[in-house]
Amino acid sequence: MRILLFASLLINLLIGSIINIDLKKQTLTVVDNNTIILTSKITSGRIGHETPRGIFKVLSKERIHISNLYPLYEDGTKGGAKMPYMLRLTNSGVAIHAGEMVKYPDSHGCIRVPYGKAMKLFKIIDIGTKVIIKNRPDFNDSINIARKKELEFEKTLHYSSKKKKNRKKEVAKNVKWVEKELSYYNDL
Repeated sequence: MRILLFASLLINLLIGSIINIDLKKQTLTVVDNNTIILTSKITSGRIGHETPRGIFKVLSKERIHISNLYPLYEDGTKGGAKMPYMLRLTNSGVAIHAGEMVKYPDSHGCIRVPYGKAMKLFKIIDIGTKVIIKNRPDFNDSINIARKKELEFEKTLHYSSKKKKNRKKEVAKNVKWVEKELSYYNDL
């Protein structure tokens, strides 16, 4: 046990700061040299846009960043969401940034932090800082339950429309075969 504790302390000394994110508790904790230097509530990804779990590194930092993915508009265009004090975690767009806080998972996969905490985090975190994202979020709030039902309904519609398309193709094939057979008999 002492060896594990010593190894953990040694790793923290060598690595520096680590950002721990708990999706179940919706919290962020920054540990530096085994001392907690910042804690914050977060808002993580909602159903259908879950925040990925795993070990990441801060890839880049931008004080003022504009999303090129969200929001999605009805006319097909996308982008324009403000993501101040952004710490990029993946090349696919997941980041920690300042944003609207709610008490349930609600983002498109990013980790939102209150503005004041995001400013502090941006100042104290360097590119390359290790980020550990763990646990599954609790999607039992009324908003995500409704979203889950909506996604299941959309999936059912998509599946049934695929079946209809396949059925239409089968009917069309049969109609062509019958027409071909009829034309053969009409030619006799």
